[in-house]
Amino acid sequence: VGAGDSFDAGFVYGFITGEDMDTCTRMGNITGSLNIRGEGGTKTQPYYDEFKQYL
Repeated sequence: VGAGDSFDAGFVYGFITGEDMDTCTRMGNITGSLNIRGEGGTKTQPYYDEFKQYL
């Protein structure tokens, strides 16, 4: 639940911080995939430091 929303959040964050489209897509993929590692959608959202290690 919520992987698409998480993808959007990662992509938009990259976009508004000036990243190129490839990086924005990677950021969306990272946040979307980290979201589905457990049930519920919100409990599994990464903090920025965790997210950054996958870039």
